[in-house]
Amino acid sequence: MYNIRTTFNEERNTFHDTSILGNFIDNHDNPRFLNLQPSVTLMKGALTYAMTSEGIPIMYYGTEQLFNGGQDPYDREALWPTDLKKTDTYHWIARLNEVRT
Repeated sequence: MYNIRTTFNEERNTFHDTSILGNFIDNHDNPRFLNLQPSVTLMKGALTYAMTSEGIPIMYYGTEQLFNGGQDPYDREALWPTDLKKTDTYHWIARLNEVRT
């Protein structure tokens, strides 16, 4: 928690408006969260933080499908073969979004 507080303070001292910064755990340039830490429970905790803390939550496609790709280009899995099933994680993220709004 001290590290989070320190990061918040550093951001507030560096940026004029921290409410417009993006919060994310996955992106197209790095291995996905589940590749580095294969725990859905920890991923949900990280997503909770990203979606409820100050700033704009950004969801990289496939996180809701539990994609776990590694280094580029393996972190850019094809979404369509998943049939866009509404997984437990998909529904969990939707509930988080309802809480946020």
